[in-house]
Amino acid sequence: MSKPTILCVDDERNVLLTLRNQLMQDFPDFMIEIAESAEEAIEVVEDLLSNGIELPLVIADQIMPRMKGDQFLIELNDRYPKILKVMLTGQASAEEVGNAVNRGSLYRFMSKPWNKQDLQLTVSEALRSYQQDRKIEQQYLDLEQSKLELEDLNSSLEKLVQDRTEQLLISEEHYRILSELSPVGIFRNDAKGNCTYANAKTLQITGLTSEENLGDGWGKNLHPDDRIWMYAAWTNFVEQSNLGHKVEYCIEHRYLYPDGSTKWGFVQAVPERNTNGDVVGFVGAVSDISDRKKNEELLRLSEQKQRALIEALPDLVMRVSREGIYLDFYATSAFRVIGKTGDFIGTHINDSLPPELAVRRMNAISNAIETKEMQIYEQEISVGGILQIEECRVVACGENEVLILGRDISDRKLAEIALRKSESHKAALIRALPDLIMRIHKDGTYLEFHSTESFKVFGDAEDFVGNNLDKDLSPNVVEQRMKMINAALETGDIQLYEQEILVDGKIQTEEVRIVPYTDDEVLLLVRDISDRKQSEIALQSLLEGTASVTGQEFFPELVKHIAIALDVSHVFITKLSGENLETVAWYADKQIQPNLTYPIAYTPCGSAFQNGIYSCSSGVKQLFPLDEDLVKMDADNYMGMALQNSDGKKVGVICVLNHEPLDNPKRAELLLRIFGARASAELERMQVFEDLQILNTELEQRVQERTQELLKARNFLEAIIENIPVALFVKDGKEEKFGEFLLWNNTCKLMFGCDKEQALGKSVYDFFPKEQSDFFNEKDRSSFALGKIEDIPEEPIDSLTFGRRILHTIKVPVFDEHGKPDYLICISEDISERKATELERDRLLQELSQLNKSLELRVEERTAALVNAQERIIAQEKLASLGTLTAGIAHELRNPLNFVTNYAKGSIELSQELLETIQPLIPSLDLDTSDFVTSLIADLQENSTSIRAHSQRAENIISNMMQHARTDDAKASPQPTQINDLLDQSIKLAYHSKKMLDNNFNITILTDYTDNLDLVDLVTGSMSRAFINLIDNACDAMRHQKDLLDFSKDTENYHPTLCLSTRSLGDRVEIRIRDNGCGIAPEIQNKLLDPFFTTKPPGEGTGLGLFLTHDIIVKQHKGTLTINPIASQFTEIIVTIPYRYT
Repeated sequence: MSKPTILCVDDERNVLLTLRNQLMQDFPDFMIEIAESAEEAIEVVEDLLSNGIELPLVIADQIMPRMKGDQFLIELNDRYPKILKVMLTGQASAEEVGNAVNRGSLYRFMSKPWNKQDLQLTVSEALRSYQQDRKIEQQYLDLEQSKLELEDLNSSLEKLVQDRTEQLLISEEHYRILSELSPVGIFRNDAKGNCTYANAKTLQITGLTSEENLGDGWGKNLHPDDRIWMYAAWTNFVEQSNLGHKVEYCIEHRYLYPDGSTKWGFVQAVPERNTNGDVVGFVGAVSDISDRKKNEELLRLSEQKQRALIEALPDLVMRVSREGIYLDFYATSAFRVIGKTGDFIGTHINDSLPPELAVRRMNAISNAIETKEMQIYEQEISVGGILQIEECRVVACGENEVLILGRDISDRKLAEIALRKSESHKAALIRALPDLIMRIHKDGTYLEFHSTESFKVFGDAEDFVGNNLDKDLSPNVVEQRMKMINAALETGDIQLYEQEILVDGKIQTEEVRIVPYTDDEVLLLVRDISDRKQSEIALQSLLEGTASVTGQEFFPELVKHIAIALDVSHVFITKLSGENLETVAWYADKQIQPNLTYPIAYTPCGSAFQNGIYSCSSGVKQLFPLDEDLVKMDADNYMGMALQNSDGKKVGVICVLNHEPLDNPKRAELLLRIFGARASAELERMQVFEDLQILNTELEQRVQERTQELLKARNFLEAIIENIPVALFVKDGKEEKFGEFLLWNNTCKLMFGCDKEQALGKSVYDFFPKEQSDFFNEKDRSSFALGKIEDIPEEPIDSLTFGRRILHTIKVPVFDEHGKPDYLICISEDISERKATELERDRLLQELSQLNKSLELRVEERTAALVNAQERIIAQEKLASLGTLTAGIAHELRNPLNFVTNYAKGSIELSQELLETIQPLIPSLDLDTSDFVTSLIADLQENSTSIRAHSQRAENIISNMMQHARTDDAKASPQPTQINDLLDQSIKLAYHSKKMLDNNFNITILTDYTDNLDLVDLVTGSMSRAFINLIDNACDAMRHQKDLLDFSKDTENYHPTLCLSTRSLGDRVEIRIRDNGCGIAPEIQNKLLDPFFTTKPPGEGTGLGLFLTHDIIVKQHKGTLTINPIASQFTEIIVTIPYRYT
């Protein structure tokens, strides 16, 4: 490929050559062409462009024969406007330069003679500008192409969603018809347990209309005796299901209708889960069992009449001694026993019963005799190969004897088992209403076959019954289905899987549920999920479109694609930087904008960051007037979402803004969620990459440093080997020279009495007795056999210099590349003296360990204290800013309030003057007119008086706010204060605030103040805030308790009551604040004073109230704060404050 070219035009050849040489030196990546006239230059330009050579820049002189430079540049601009033009001349007039600028788009003008650096800088800037323009042009083309592709994709997705919606509507209509025709009541509730649908049969049984049955109204006609436990059972069922527990709901209860009649209902429900196993709702059935209940009641009454006779006539009577010997034995002819009845007398229980039953019976005999109470238990025993279930009653009939009455309850137990089995079958039928339902034998034979009209199958339904699965299904589908059928029958659990089947030449994706029906049969429920799968594939394709871009290029590409996809004017991706958000990519006006940094507070992005997601369909500028960047963008619509890293920590925001409302907000939210997750991962990946780059640089530097250190350490290591105070020697491991010494340091010489020259090439046999040498040699071979480091704690030797010594030896076998012994490294330390001091060392080490633990504990405590102090400082700074803001607002409110007060006062005076002025004229008026005038003036005076009174009340509230919001409490001096008045003032402020939020919230306030208390030195603003925090928490606790009792319908005996009292304790005053709210759970009581810990819902509390209250009372005023709570009963706060401030 040819290099891009710069063309120089001048009629002076020496100037051209000088200019070309400089440009060739400064810009070696460009070809430099020259032309000595404008006409020649035009020919050169046409020749270069026709050959595909890029020409970014032309530098031309002004004074040239025939065609001047400005005329040449104008003509060049008319033909090729993308080429940048520079005029280099010393004789051009201002008119000629202006002509070239205006008509020829002149990029830059330079004077002769030129400065070399200026020329280099001008040409560099021109080339950079040219390349940037071409890049933007190419990006715009790519953007247009992506827009077209995305529009096509959006169109196909919208068509797909529309088709799927129509099919879902048809499917739902089929389900509705099937449900309405069902002989049993069918209902569906959402994941919170609120009813969303009930068929006609359900409404008939409950006696409610469709509207009354929705939400939690389904329990309106529950019998009062059943309502509480029914709600509790349903709530427990919903909670357990949402926690992932496998539970079913089977309840019998009564309905009480307005006419006084009752009806019994049997309700069954199961959770409905999605493919992830999350609960999305509950499906259930209700049956009218009133007739069955009536029959049961008649049967119960009949049984009551016969129960005494039946219970008095057992199948088996035995008299047994304490030791287990049968004394008497009587059995009816119908009762089966093991052996003959006459053979039992005189025998022991162990002779006729299995061991575990014998032990159980002996325990019952012992308990009956000891407690004098009847013992009842059941047992299963095989008699003649038949399982017999018996009820045994053991009654003491003396000090050492019992009567055992036995009854055969096998039939009753079998009936109970059959009933449970029948109920489980019924529950299986209502678990789902599929597109296709089949009843199949465990051998694969179709027993029943039903499908909806829209569900595609291989033939008619009647063709399947009696045939086997392998008739129409492929072998792999048959194999999978039979495997799932067997699993369902073996485990009793529902089996769920997906399969793909070719029907009418198209792949049909199906969700298959296999439900156990009987021991040999299953119900197979099939739902067509082809459309859902296609939607998932389409979405995956969209994600893969941006998956190939990573790194710094990813974010500009992402914001551009999002802007095009949603047709919005602005797209931001930001990352958190302290208290600010910093854009990593910003798309606006159809191009990438320079990054900016803006504060997170008082912006829609701040709301999105705090709440996870924030959307405003219109008027976002008016909602956030302090966001200057938002106002400049002139956007009216906003949607943003917080970005979170893999640890769940918020790291930034992705958002879109537009001048008009979004066409499809749900689709926009989905795209933000999808690409927000990708953006979060990319932010995290970029951070990891940056950290890795830093780490790589550090590692390279460390490797270089390490290499130098190793070079220096080699000699150092050799010196250490020779001079370490332990014997270091190396033996040859090869068989032909096994045991010969290869290395021998100086300590070996001292320890063994032999220098290096004498030892190298020798073995232990040359220095030690044969018996001891054989031992050493065998240990060396053992080390190679083990193949790992061998530690010999104590090894006795006979040293030539020191006699008998004890060595601690470590042997390290080294093998060659073939795994054969190469050499053996041995390190021996003389531990003879050390053995005597080991006990002392162990004692010192134990003491040192205890000291270390103590120091670590103190360091941890100090660290925790520093962290808490830092958090408190930050919280106090935030609250100081809030106090300043509150004080400013209160100050601004006073100005208009003064006008209201003054004008109200003036209106009172003026109306009085008016009344006095017209008083003489009133007798001359007719009666109606005089009454009207008098009444009008009286109303005016009354209204003005009311306005003045309320404005004065507002002035008092603002004064209290100003006192409460003082930001200089830390520097304020304490003032003698009447504590009872301060408490009353705090009650009014706190309770008034609660009443503004909830007008229905009412409490009883009881005060028990001690009169004539001494004045207390207080920083009034701080202490007022502390009391307000405590009273506010008490009100919240009582409101929460009332909400709980409202839910359980038990509020008649609950009256929210707040009690305040004061009393003197010598040099202190005690304040008690007690509420009868929800109390405090024991597990959180030790966290109450932690900063930012709160039990309130998100958005209702900061977790700083008690933390700051504790600081005000304990630290600022040297008082005490005690919290005495009892969960679900009350909470009492006890505060003591010294009279004198220190």
